[in-house]
Amino acid sequence: MSAAAIAPGGETIPRSLAKKAGVWYAAVAVTSMFGMIFVDHRLYVEGNAAATAAAILANERLYRIGMALVLAGRAAQVPLVLNLYRLFKSTSKELARTMLALELVMVPIAFLDMLCKFAPLVLLKGSPLAAVFTPAQLQALSLLSLDLYQDGIVIAGVFWGLWLLPLGLLVWKSGLFPRIFGVLLLIGFASYMVDSLCAFVLPEARQALSPFVVAGMSVAELPFVLWLLIMGAREMAK
Repeated sequence: MSAAAIAPGGETIPRSLAKKAGVWYAAVAVTSMFGMIFVDHRLYVEGNAAATAAAILANERLYRIGMALVLAGRAAQVPLVLNLYRLFKSTSKELARTMLALELVMVPIAFLDMLCKFAPLVLLKGSPLAAVFTPAQLQALSLLSLDLYQDGIVIAGVFWGLWLLPLGLLVWKSGLFPRIFGVLLLIGFASYMVDSLCAFVLPEARQALSPFVVAGMSVAELPFVLWLLIMGAREMAK
């Protein structure tokens, strides 16, 4: 006889919670990839203030949509981690609380970082306070703001990496998922930590290690998200 309660839709509670978490996790991934990869790579020209400013002004609507999607993705992290907490609290309340705290700490950091992303619109769109600067100075300030935004992503990424440690341990211990996902999430944790260490302490090594770090980040979470969406969690028997 199963020890798992049955949700109104007929699924076990763990499976239902896992699928809900999968939906929110996918929302975080899709919005973040569009806003931070597609939009940013299209409009941000590293080291070229004039080209970056021109791209933003020529594609202002896309720029604003990208910001809105990133903010939506950050907000989606709250229901994501709450569903995961409910899923794993019976496995280890201490680890589940740690996971919850680390993820919730990241959200306000990421939201505040978006102020740097909004600054170029204020500077380039003719704010009265910006009138004291030349166009070249405004373009330089806009690029500086976007560079600071990238640094803010690294800071927020410290907590995104840290939360994968308790999550990976919970996946490993719970028996709700194949243990390989726990291993992959721990690889993701290590990848984020290496990236953060290089960004703050060894910037000259960051580019060389980037392919390995990106591979570790990618393989860590995508398979787990797909499993959550498609399979949910195992029903635990008595």
